[in-house]
Amino acid sequence: MRRKEQIDRLARDCIYFKADRPCLPHLRDGALCRCSAYTPYSSKLLLIQVSSPRTVIRSSALVHRLKTDEPNTRITYLTAYPELLSDAVDEPLPLDPAALLRLQMDSFDVAYNLDLNRRACAVMNIINAQRKKGFYLRQGNPLPLDHAAEPMYLSALLPNNPHPQPLDPIQDLFMLCSLDYRREFPRLKIPKTNWQGPSWQGSTVGIYTGNVPCHNQPSPWDCQNWIQLIEMLNQNGIVTILLGDQHSDNLNHWLARHTPAEYFGPVTCIHSPPLPIDSNDTDRKFVQQGLHNYMALLGRLDVIVGAFSLTTELAWSLQRHLVLLDFKPSPSVVSCTFDAPYFNARCKVITPDASPASQNSLDITPHSVYAAVLEQLGAASAYKTIGKSIPTPEPNLDTVTSVRDRVAHSRRHPRHL
Repeated sequence: MRRKEQIDRLARDCIYFKADRPCLPHLRDGALCRCSAYTPYSSKLLLIQVSSPRTVIRSSALVHRLKTDEPNTRITYLTAYPELLSDAVDEPLPLDPAALLRLQMDSFDVAYNLDLNRRACAVMNIINAQRKKGFYLRQGNPLPLDHAAEPMYLSALLPNNPHPQPLDPIQDLFMLCSLDYRREFPRLKIPKTNWQGPSWQGSTVGIYTGNVPCHNQPSPWDCQNWIQLIEMLNQNGIVTILLGDQHSDNLNHWLARHTPAEYFGPVTCIHSPPLPIDSNDTDRKFVQQGLHNYMALLGRLDVIVGAFSLTTELAWSLQRHLVLLDFKPSPSVVSCTFDAPYFNARCKVITPDASPASQNSLDITPHSVYAAVLEQLGAASAYKTIGKSIPTPEPNLDTVTSVRDRVAHSRRHPRHL
């Protein structure tokens, strides 16, 4: 067979076709194109979200839904946070000039722009797609492409304006894409990593001491509240791991010195601004490795405690159990996002005491959080999730001494993410 005929015979519409390297059936079985594994993709979809890591995490529910409706569809996703994408995405593209040039040379059946950012809307304008959903750029300003995108557009520009029916952010994404909402939730898999973290016996609880981003203020809890909670958990034989970004690094170091809690250093890869558009592959691999190590650490924890943040939302997508501290329950993004029925089974939201004596205070006590943690640990031991790495036995009071020994050993031999 002539080379020209071999090139023409290549199945470029197959879901296994890689374009620049051998496909899986060829590597595994030596098969040639149009083999028994040949499966043409039903459609080509493009998703765009460049500015919000939270929306990238939440959109994993949308990606899984699109794959469920059409298993042979090919999904391309352009984002500044490719390390947060679901493994159901066929072609993750970082936001760089090469990816933009590659998109200009391609065509899609449907393009979804989930972002009001001007860069994302400008990209939407140059995309060649038979149908477009979401937002585009007109006279330098983002605008909705159709009626389905208008609710998200108005809620973003007029957040204080009362809406007839408040929607949670995931429902907004499905409405924007004109899909019916079936209570899907974000799903990410715990990545495989070379990070050799410690292995714990018994129950493990992660405590996120970072800021409250939806109110742009530090966590109202002081050091004494954190210390009291950590001591109560430690007395019940529960290993405590401190989590946080660079803003809570000093607090976490102080808590690690004065309590039995362990701390592996701040993780900035998901709390910092995205990488510049001209970042090289080495920078991206460094950020991806740090995030995957952080996700692996979250995957080893049974329950995560903290205010609503990107860390708690990432833990939610990894099917962890949560105890959320909602210091300002009205109005709050927590009640909008986490009151959905599909989430109540894995989350306990703690709000300030509603009594008249404490209406103006942030009265969330360590005892109420401790009781919620024990409740979630019981739920975690009975709840089977895909990718769960460590079983959750009942707390053992005899392990308190061994926990302190492991903590002392970890401080002498730290393992940083």
